[in-house]
Amino acid sequence: FFMTGYLPLGFEFAAELTYPESEGTSSGLLNCSAQVFGIIFTICQGKIIDKFNTLAGNIFLCVFLLVGSIMTANREFYEQCVTFNNTHYALRR
Repeated sequence: FFMTGYLPLGFEFAAELTYPESEGTSSGLLNCSAQVFGIIFTICQGKIIDKFNTLAGNIFLCVFLLVGSIMTANREFYEQCVTFNNTHYALRR
């Protein structure tokens, strides 16, 4: 529910990363991959809950949310560094 606000940001970011391709292609692939990963995570969480307990299933999903957040933060930090270095280089010229 709370991640719905990230959808427009993700679609815009994907469109920028795949610039020569159209936005429809990148957003379609993004939607398709979200559905596939959703199905995989739902099946895995169901098996974890059956074998262990509900807490283990929730920890499984939280770990992957944390990994995704770290990957997003690292990417944004990298882009800020590149932008800063390019601006700094342009100012020195």
